Amino acid sequence: MRQRLTRISKLLNRAERLMDKASMREDVQRYFDTGERPTTEPAASFVNLLQSFDRMIDASVGGGDYGTAREAYEAACRRWEKAEKGIEWTA
Repeated sequence: MRQRLTRISKLLNRAERLMDKASMREDVQRYFDTGERPTTEPAASFVNLLQSFDRMIDASVGGGDYGTAREAYEAACRRWEKAEKGIEWTA
């Protein structure tokens, strides 16, 4: 019985990861289509990462505070790395 419960638990965890992946794709696509920022993870962290990267590039080319933009981008990278753990990208 214990092995069966463990197997069911693993299947449920995998299903949750796959649902998060599908939801993330929809949220990110909606952001690109409408500009509406996602409120759920990991999509919100991914969009934040993209926006931080854009600000860093703008600051490096057009002046501005590149150091601050770079720090914000690095922080966004760390948040994204935490948020994307557990997503099964190949499924």
